[in-house]
Amino acid sequence: MNFLKKLFAKKGAEDDDDYDVDEDDEIENDPDVLDEVDDEDDSGGGGDDEESVDGDEDDEESSGRKFDLSKFAKYKKLALFGAAGVAGVALIGGLAAFFLVGSDDKPASGALVSLQIPGRGTDGGLTPPKEGAEDAPATEGEATPEAEKSLSDLAKEGETEGAGAGVVITSTSVTAFDDMIVPAAETPLTAAPILDVTEQGPDGPLPLTSASGLEPWRLYARDFEAPQDKPKVVVIVSDLGLSRTATMAAIENLPGTVTLAFSPYGSELADYAAKARERGHEILVILPLEPDDFPKNDPGPLALLSPLDEEVNNQKLDKILATVPGHVGVLAYMGSRFTAEETATSALMRHLKRRGIMWIDNRASANAKSLGIAQAMEVPFAVLDMRLDDEPGKSDIDARLAQALEAAQSSKVVVILATPLPSTLDRLSRWIATLDPTDPVLAPVTAVANLQAQP
Repeated sequence: MNFLKKLFAKKGAEDDDDYDVDEDDEIENDPDVLDEVDDEDDSGGGGDDEESVDGDEDDEESSGRKFDLSKFAKYKKLALFGAAGVAGVALIGGLAAFFLVGSDDKPASGALVSLQIPGRGTDGGLTPPKEGAEDAPATEGEATPEAEKSLSDLAKEGETEGAGAGVVITSTSVTAFDDMIVPAAETPLTAAPILDVTEQGPDGPLPLTSASGLEPWRLYARDFEAPQDKPKVVVIVSDLGLSRTATMAAIENLPGTVTLAFSPYGSELADYAAKARERGHEILVILPLEPDDFPKNDPGPLALLSPLDEEVNNQKLDKILATVPGHVGVLAYMGSRFTAEETATSALMRHLKRRGIMWIDNRASANAKSLGIAQAMEVPFAVLDMRLDDEPGKSDIDARLAQALEAAQSSKVVVILATPLPSTLDRLSRWIATLDPTDPVLAPVTAVANLQAQP
């Protein structure tokens, strides 16, 4: 290769007209050139290249440019670096597009996605799905009712059928209730339903005052013996049937003198009701009623509404009553607007009287007429006095329980409402276990029917 470089350099340094073939001899006699020729001959074909250069006129014209191979190496490296850079940019861009846009089965970032609630019924409502239930596939072209539901509706749990299917809230761990003090086994209550005070409704058995005047709330009541003037504390644990763990903890780890109230939006309510009565508990069913700020605050699709006809509300009420066999009455939930409407409330009390069950008033508002109407129609009643766990801290709950004992000493009857939070049930079980015979007695709700003095 050195031979070629020298050859081309020499040719480029002279004018084409002055070039003499004799100069080949001079080149050939150059010892450096001869060495290069020998090297080329050893590798084969070197002499042929020299002869072709001597006789090619095109090569003579281009010999004025110095042939520098180092530049080609430099350009080659630049080309490689450039290609690598382009490939790197393409790779980074592809990865960014994948993570930002997503795969074909995911919506693009910023896309509107409708909330899919598995198996929701057409009449709305939410209750927790049964164990092992799977989401039903949506029918193509079927109208989606989710947009018509309130946010509070979506916050409840629901059945996969019936009152509607819904979102599932996070369940409570079984270990959350490990610290509860388990009471001794108690005598089971009479199995429900009792045929003498039952009629078959479209959604299941319904309580009914018999022709001879037997009232279901009395037959389903727990036997209770205590002096009439002994102060009494009633504890009602509400919102059961939504969480299996919390529901079973209340049924199994609280004494039978604690009354249990079940949500009509729960699942497996008949089974829970039977288990509760086997453990000696009186049971209630929660009755959702129209609040002042309805529909912003929506108690669900089974709620009784004041503008509805009496027949429609009675149908809803019967549907609720059929969910929990063997209950002794209903526990009002919300209802500030409904209970302030005399016509609607009067219709409700007439139906409860016919069904022969109790009304547990929640003091929905200062304008509520429900308690006065219940008394006038001789519907057995009790009234909530205290909510135990508005402040769910253990010390707060202990303080409220102490207040309940003190209040019962003066008023003779105190009715407490509690929720099945782990801290609430734990403190309740411990408080009950430490009650002294001189303290007010823990009583089922039927033991205080009509005993609370009202202004």
